[in-house]
Amino acid sequence: MAIAYSELPTGVHTMLNTSLAMCRSLLRNTSNFYPFAVIEVDGIVEPFFVDESYDETAEVPLIESLDQQIHYYTLDLPEANSLIMYIATVESESEELSDVLVADISLNDGTLHAFYFPVTYAADNVSIGAPFTLHAS
Repeated sequence: MAIAYSELPTGVHTMLNTSLAMCRSLLRNTSNFYPFAVIEVDGIVEPFFVDESYDETAEVPLIESLDQQIHYYTLDLPEANSLIMYIATVESESEELSDVLVADISLNDGTLHAFYFPVTYAADNVSIGAPFTLHAS
């Protein structure tokens, strides 16, 4: 069952706000955006990237590797919420392409939710818009 962005738990909003601030900084200062994961337990937020030894030719893709790390780190933390943040391109109904930050969120109740944040680039600035969701038709 889908949950509205405004109905996410407070700790998840903290995790998202921290992640979006980090994304804004990464997008302003680098030409490459690397996916990362975040775990939140009782309001404490811990971000992490994939290990430096990650081999891009590995059998396990980067996002799946982050998912495996989340599983490993939260095995004994049933109260943990987590997210994986990455950038993607979406196509609108009018066939316009635009970048979005994707937040794949796993709540501690076992539900999964995806929120998409539009990214707009200007001279020396990056804006991240309000989230939306995609629904299958």
